[in-house]
Amino acid sequence: SLGGVDLDPGIDAPTAARFTRPEGDGDGGSFYQAHFYMNPVLYWLEVVTDFPCLERGSFDLAYLTEVDPLWNDDELTLILNPEAVLFANPVAVAACAADCVAATAGFGIAEMFW
Repeated sequence: SLGGVDLDPGIDAPTAARFTRPEGDGDGGSFYQAHFYMNPVLYWLEVVTDFPCLERGSFDLAYLTEVDPLWNDDELTLILNPEAVLFANPVAVAACAADCVAATAGFGIAEMFW
């Protein structure tokens, strides 16, 4: 929450909403934005004092999907991340089960680098 402050990033970004398709078939969906906040509250409260990896920085808004052109554009994302085609299919998802069993038994299958 920004306390009622309206930020204009200068680009059109989809708003969080439910929608129905223009075809009128009743098949709807939704779209949401996401934000990643850096919040070192444990450091501020001094709950953990001797932890070398404890974040000592200040509060920060690290990522906004409103300014990320890849967030809602599958084709543009595919140009930058073409190997996603290898993993986004039922065969690859089923192969994850074998990798999970191998990882539980000791170590994952090296050929399945995901």
